[in-house]
Amino acid sequence: MTPSRCLFAEKRTLKAKAGGTLVIAMDLYDISPSPVDGLFLERFRLSWIAFDFENPEKKVLVDSHPPVGLHYHFDDGDQIKLELTTLDEALMFFETKVIEHFGEIEGRIYADFYI
Repeated sequence: MTPSRCLFAEKRTLKAKAGGTLVIAMDLYDISPSPVDGLFLERFRLSWIAFDFENPEKKVLVDSHPPVGLHYHFDDGDQIKLELTTLDEALMFFETKVIEHFGEIEGRIYADFYI
């Protein structure tokens, strides 16, 4: 098995405009043997979560792992499989679901990062 390489790891807090504090934690790993090999799901493993600081059970999770693959869920609800093809699509999807679940946020959900 090829060793994975952490490309990005960040944990931060943001304020919800409706009140409350969100914790955002995002990790991204390159699991391919070569930086140019593989499609999105074959190349990356990710774990992105946003949760309410006062009520951690209220959350949005987007992650990828066998056997489910790339998926998301709200709170402790069902895992919903995703068919995204790029990292940008995954980032936009995560941001959209966080805003859908928690409302507007003060600041950016994720910092700029490049791979």
